[in-house]
Amino acid sequence: MYDLHLASAPDGVVVTGNLEEALEMDGTWYTPQSPRSDVLLFKLRE
Repeated sequence: MYDLHLASAPDGVVVTGNLEEALEMDGTWYTPQSPRSDVLLFKLRE
């Protein structure tokens, strides 16, 4: 289970949280190197 927090950004969504396992977003996998809190910016396509 993910503990993710979302916030809007001008060109996408900012995702923060405890990434302990791989996360898939729109066909791309994000894999943390170690269990830790990460900040990701997902840019939205039109």
